Amino acid sequence: MRTAFQLGMVGLLLVAGLRAEAAPFRGKADGATLYQILGVAKTASSERIDEAYAAGLAKLDPSQNPQASSLDADGSWLKNLISSYEIVSSVQKRAIYDGFLEEHTAKPGYGAQHIQLLERSLRLAKRQRGEQARLTAADLQATVPRFTFVEPERRRTRSGPPPFQGKPGGATLYSILGISATADAERIEQGYEVALGKLDPTRNPNARENDPDGSHLKNVKRAYAVLSKPQRRMPYDNFLLEQTTGPGSGLQHLDWVENGVRIARRSRGSRARLTALDINAAKEKSKQKKKARAQPKVKVASDPAVPATEPALEMPKAEEPPVSASASKDTLGVRCQLGYKELGVAVAAGVGAGAAGQTVIQKMMPSAPSETTRSVEVPDPNDLE
Repeated sequence: MRTAFQLGMVGLLLVAGLRAEAAPFRGKADGATLYQILGVAKTASSERIDEAYAAGLAKLDPSQNPQASSLDADGSWLKNLISSYEIVSSVQKRAIYDGFLEEHTAKPGYGAQHIQLLERSLRLAKRQRGEQARLTAADLQATVPRFTFVEPERRRTRSGPPPFQGKPGGATLYSILGISATADAERIEQGYEVALGKLDPTRNPNARENDPDGSHLKNVKRAYAVLSKPQRRMPYDNFLLEQTTGPGSGLQHLDWVENGVRIARRSRGSRARLTALDINAAKEKSKQKKKARAQPKVKVASDPAVPATEPALEMPKAEEPPVSASASKDTLGVRCQLGYKELGVAVAAGVGAGAAGQTVIQKMMPSAPSETTRSVEVPDPNDLE
């Protein structure tokens, strides 16, 4: 009896095990939580989480299921499944995540953004405490206020990726490419390819209708050059955490990121990696240049709008007459006989008056007598008698 009972129990366990292995995978591509992406309950045991993960791989991994591409065309679901398992299978990370769920209401489609939040928190911990740092609840709490949850996009259908929704300016580089800030590398690549198919004249004969001057295509390529490189996208994401972007700010972001790369290389060497501080430095430098251009310019004398200042009038210098070494008595006598009584008055008024006074005196004085005049002697009246 005991042997038959034992055999029966073993049979039941085998049947239960087969049913557990054969249970269909019920995970969701995005899900409201990491547990929904895995297709398990929040109270699931470690063994149940491992089983759900194995079933998910068997359904979504192309190496295990040839038809996986029909369920997950871009591989984003498989990526979310792997990331969710890495968090939930860790006792320490799972406890931190459960504490986060107790304070926040999970919404449909936000599970993939929860992955982004936890990964960013872990990067923050490693940046502050080294590569061996472990994620803590404090790291998660410090990242949550700076993390922006966006409305999840509708999942792409089998017909292909959605049409290009990028904007020429856009509020961010993501808006220029027409993707969300939580897009993965594959989605960024797809967004870029769709943009090229619409804006590149070599691919679309009607591209000029969408982008007459080619500026939109140029900005799409510049934005892709930043977002496709993790060493540049991560500093840009950290920069966005402290910014309030508006329509058209994406073009400024492009300039700031590119100038930030130049600042980093100029200050720390040609192999320096971009940081959010470099982008902020480029932003401040751009503001200073804009402020300097806005200041009114000081008009110089060469400006035709400004009348040139007239030079001060200068009194002409009077030519001083040649003065003989000593005035002869006969010359003085002749001048006195001519009866210029005003000469004395003019001399008195011109003393100390400088060149002007001398000019007045010379005008009133007759020209110097000739040699003939000087040789004439005035007869004495007594001799005439």
